[in-house]
Amino acid sequence: MDPEYLPQSIFLTKCKPAELIKRLLKLASERIFFDIANQIIARLREMQKAKWIEDFTNPANFPTAAKAVDQLKSCADLGKRAAAVAGQLEFANVEQTFRELEAEYLDGAAKPQLGKGRWLDKMRGKPILSVLVNECFVVKDTDENVLTGAEAVSLVAEELLQLDLAKQPIDFQELHKLISARIQK
Repeated sequence: MDPEYLPQSIFLTKCKPAELIKRLLKLASERIFFDIANQIIARLREMQKAKWIEDFTNPANFPTAAKAVDQLKSCADLGKRAAAVAGQLEFANVEQTFRELEAEYLDGAAKPQLGKGRWLDKMRGKPILSVLVNECFVVKDTDENVLTGAEAVSLVAEELLQLDLAKQPIDFQELHKLISARIQK
Protein backbone atom coordinates (compact mmCIF):
# COMPACT_ATOMS: atom_id res chain seq x y z
CA MET A 1 0.00 0.00 0.00
CA ASP A 2 3.07 2.22 -0.10
CA PRO A 3 2.10 5.37 -2.04
CA GLU A 4 5.61 5.68 -3.49
CA TYR A 5 5.85 2.01 -4.43
CA LEU A 6 2.51 1.30 -6.12
CA PRO A 7 2.98 3.87 -8.92
CA GLN A 8 6.02 1.93 -10.11
CA SER A 9 3.74 -0.78 -11.49
CA ILE A 10 3.46 -1.02 -15.27
CA PHE A 11 -0.23 -1.86 -14.75
CA LEU A 12 -1.06 1.58 -13.33
CA THR A 13 -2.77 3.02 -16.39
CA LYS A 14 -6.23 4.23 -15.32
CA CYS A 15 -4.96 6.78 -12.78
CA LYS A 16 -2.01 9.10 -12.46
CA PRO A 17 0.12 8.59 -9.32
CA ALA A 18 -1.41 11.68 -7.68
CA GLU A 19 -4.91 10.29 -8.26
CA LEU A 20 -3.84 6.91 -6.85
CA ILE A 21 -2.63 8.63 -3.67
CA LYS A 22 -5.85 10.65 -3.43
CA ARG A 23 -7.88 7.44 -3.70
CA LEU A 24 -5.65 5.70 -1.15
CA LEU A 25 -6.26 8.50 1.34
CA LYS A 26 -10.02 8.42 0.67
CA LEU A 27 -10.21 4.64 1.15
CA ALA A 28 -8.06 4.82 4.28
CA SER A 29 -10.32 7.56 5.67
CA GLU A 30 -13.36 5.36 5.08
CA ARG A 31 -11.82 2.38 6.86
CA ILE A 32 -9.53 3.73 9.57
CA PHE A 33 -11.93 3.65 12.52
CA PHE A 34 -13.23 0.25 11.40
CA ASP A 35 -9.64 -1.06 11.46
CA ILE A 36 -8.92 0.50 14.86
CA ALA A 37 -12.09 -1.02 16.35
CA ASN A 38 -11.18 -4.44 14.93
CA GLN A 39 -7.65 -4.10 16.32
CA ILE A 40 -9.19 -3.60 19.77
CA ILE A 41 -11.35 -6.72 19.32
CA ALA A 42 -8.25 -8.70 18.31
CA ARG A 43 -6.35 -7.46 21.38
CA LEU A 44 -9.21 -8.38 23.68
CA ARG A 45 -9.33 -11.86 22.18
CA GLU A 46 -5.58 -12.27 22.68
CA MET A 47 -5.83 -11.19 26.32
CA GLN A 48 -8.50 -13.83 26.92
CA LYS A 49 -6.26 -16.58 25.51
CA ALA A 50 -3.60 -16.09 28.17
CA LYS A 51 -3.00 -18.99 30.54
CA TRP A 52 -4.39 -17.62 33.76
CA ILE A 53 -5.15 -20.66 35.87
CA GLU A 54 -3.36 -23.88 36.70
CA ASP A 55 -5.01 -27.28 36.80
CA PHE A 56 -5.80 -28.81 40.16
CA THR A 57 -3.11 -31.26 41.18
CA ASN A 58 -4.52 -33.31 44.09
CA PRO A 59 -7.30 -35.75 43.16
CA ALA A 60 -7.88 -36.45 46.88
CA ASN A 61 -9.59 -33.03 47.12
CA PHE A 62 -12.31 -34.18 44.68
CA PRO A 63 -13.95 -37.31 46.18
CA THR A 64 -17.48 -36.18 45.29
CA ALA A 65 -19.26 -33.82 42.92
CA ALA A 66 -20.12 -31.52 45.84
CA LYS A 67 -16.45 -31.34 46.93
CA ALA A 68 -15.38 -30.63 43.33
CA VAL A 69 -17.88 -27.78 43.13
CA ASP A 70 -16.60 -26.47 46.49
CA GLN A 71 -13.02 -26.57 45.16
CA LEU A 72 -14.07 -24.58 42.11
CA LYS A 73 -16.06 -22.13 44.22
CA SER A 74 -13.10 -21.48 46.51
CA CYS A 75 -10.58 -21.16 43.68
CA ALA A 76 -9.14 -17.66 44.04
CA ASP A 77 -7.93 -17.59 40.43
CA LEU A 78 -11.51 -17.75 39.13
CA GLY A 79 -12.50 -14.65 41.08
CA LYS A 80 -9.33 -12.82 40.06
CA ARG A 81 -9.93 -13.68 36.42
CA ALA A 82 -13.54 -12.54 36.53
CA ALA A 83 -12.40 -9.18 37.94
CA ALA A 84 -9.58 -8.86 35.40
CA VAL A 85 -11.88 -9.63 32.46
CA ALA A 86 -14.52 -7.22 33.78
CA GLY A 87 -11.83 -4.53 33.98
CA GLN A 88 -10.55 -5.22 30.48
CA LEU A 89 -14.06 -5.07 29.06
CA GLU A 90 -15.10 -1.98 31.00
CA PHE A 91 -16.04 0.59 28.39
CA ALA A 92 -13.74 3.28 29.78
CA ASN A 93 -10.76 0.95 29.22
CA VAL A 94 -11.94 -0.01 25.75
CA GLU A 95 -12.37 3.65 24.84
CA GLN A 96 -8.94 4.51 26.25
CA THR A 97 -7.38 1.82 24.06
CA PHE A 98 -9.31 3.18 21.08
CA ARG A 99 -7.98 6.70 21.72
CA GLU A 100 -4.42 5.39 22.10
CA LEU A 101 -4.63 3.54 18.79
CA GLU A 102 -6.28 6.53 17.14
CA ALA A 103 -3.35 8.70 18.27
CA GLU A 104 -0.85 6.11 17.03
CA TYR A 105 -2.55 5.72 13.65
CA LEU A 106 -3.34 9.39 13.00
CA ASP A 107 -0.89 11.34 15.19
CA GLY A 108 -3.47 14.00 16.01
CA ALA A 109 -4.94 14.33 12.52
CA ALA A 110 -8.67 13.88 11.91
CA LYS A 111 -8.08 11.56 8.96
CA PRO A 112 -5.12 9.76 7.36
CA GLN A 113 -2.42 11.99 5.92
CA LEU A 114 0.82 10.96 4.25
CA GLY A 115 3.76 11.26 6.62
CA LYS A 116 1.56 11.58 9.71
CA GLY A 117 0.88 8.70 12.08
CA ARG A 118 1.41 5.00 11.49
CA TRP A 119 -1.84 4.26 9.65
CA LEU A 120 0.01 3.04 6.55
CA ASP A 121 1.85 0.44 8.63
CA LYS A 122 -1.06 -0.53 10.85
CA MET A 123 -4.15 -0.66 8.65
CA ARG A 124 -5.12 -3.82 6.81
CA GLY A 125 -3.84 -3.15 3.33
CA LYS A 126 -5.42 -5.99 1.40
CA PRO A 127 -8.97 -4.55 1.21
CA ILE A 128 -7.68 -1.13 0.20
CA LEU A 129 -5.20 -2.55 -2.31
CA SER A 130 -7.96 -4.61 -3.93
CA VAL A 131 -10.05 -1.50 -4.54
CA LEU A 132 -7.05 0.50 -5.78
CA VAL A 133 -6.07 -2.22 -8.24
CA ASN A 134 -9.65 -2.44 -9.49
CA GLU A 135 -9.99 1.33 -9.90
CA CYS A 136 -6.54 2.39 -11.12
CA PHE A 137 -4.79 -0.58 -12.73
CA VAL A 138 -5.38 -2.51 -15.94
CA VAL A 139 -3.88 -5.91 -15.28
CA LYS A 140 -3.37 -8.31 -18.16
CA ASP A 141 -1.91 -11.77 -18.20
CA THR A 142 0.57 -13.00 -20.82
CA ASP A 143 -2.31 -13.71 -23.23
CA GLU A 144 -3.56 -10.10 -22.87
CA ASN A 145 -6.64 -11.21 -20.92
CA VAL A 146 -7.76 -8.55 -18.42
CA LEU A 147 -7.59 -9.87 -14.85
CA THR A 148 -9.66 -8.70 -11.92
CA GLY A 149 -9.98 -9.43 -8.22
CA ALA A 150 -7.41 -11.49 -6.39
CA GLU A 151 -5.68 -12.51 -9.62
CA ALA A 152 -5.09 -8.89 -10.55
CA VAL A 153 -3.81 -7.99 -7.08
CA SER A 154 -1.44 -10.98 -7.12
CA LEU A 155 -0.06 -10.08 -10.53
CA VAL A 156 0.53 -6.44 -9.50
CA ALA A 157 2.32 -7.67 -6.36
CA GLU A 158 4.44 -10.15 -8.34
CA GLU A 159 5.36 -7.47 -10.86
CA LEU A 160 6.36 -4.99 -8.15
CA LEU A 161 8.41 -7.61 -6.33
CA GLN A 162 10.49 -8.09 -9.48
CA LEU A 163 11.75 -4.51 -9.30
CA ASP A 164 15.33 -3.94 -8.18
CA LEU A 165 15.82 -4.25 -4.44
CA ALA A 166 16.71 -0.54 -4.27
CA LYS A 167 13.19 0.29 -5.54
CA GLN A 168 11.48 -1.87 -2.93
CA PRO A 169 10.01 -0.37 0.28
CA ILE A 170 12.47 -0.01 3.16
CA ASP A 171 10.73 -2.68 5.28
CA PHE A 172 11.04 -5.14 2.38
CA GLN A 173 14.74 -4.26 1.96
CA GLU A 174 15.29 -4.86 5.68
CA LEU A 175 13.47 -8.19 5.51
CA HIS A 176 15.55 -9.18 2.47
CA LYS A 177 18.74 -8.25 4.32
CA LEU A 178 17.70 -10.27 7.39
CA ILE A 179 16.79 -13.34 5.34
CA SER A 180 19.98 -13.08 3.28
CA ALA A 181 22.07 -12.91 6.45
CA ARG A 182 20.33 -16.00 7.86
CA ILE A 183 20.82 -17.94 4.65
CA GLN A 184 24.52 -17.08 4.54
CA LYS A 185 25.09 -18.42 8.08
